[in-house]
Amino acid sequence: MQTPKNIKYNFNDSFGFLIVKAGRLVENRLKLNFENEGIEITPQQWSVLTHLWNNDGVSQQELANVFSKDKTSMARLLNNLEKNNFIVRKQGKKDKRNKNIFLTEKSKSLKDISIKIAEETLLEILDGIDTEKVKTSKLVLKQICNNISLFG
Repeated sequence: MQTPKNIKYNFNDSFGFLIVKAGRLVENRLKLNFENEGIEITPQQWSVLTHLWNNDGVSQQELANVFSKDKTSMARLLNNLEKNNFIVRKQGKKDKRNKNIFLTEKSKSLKDISIKIAEETLLEILDGIDTEKVKTSKLVLKQICNNISLFG
């Protein structure tokens, strides 16, 4: 396998710019599709719920780690979810300083419809892109994340 040895930086063609731009466009489309179905939740909030649907009761710190967010950013995101009755925080059993995050009935009721909307959104944004290119793109992004995680 050959990796690039010499890269000329071009902002509009850089990985960072393209990753951030694609991510924002995907989030904007998903938010619009949620709104069109009457679901008032942001894509970031939805991402937290998707993790909780499979891991209800995890700690606030674990969520921050999973989403690579600092404590303050995760707390703000969870505050909004709690304010809108999507989650509840409960004191940790082992460590009273920790808060564990639990789904409410309101957020549980969004699971099927919101996943359906997300799947439809993926079909929209991947339209015309060969399946093998999608797989390769995911592998490249995972390798970039892995490379970055090695820096600590």
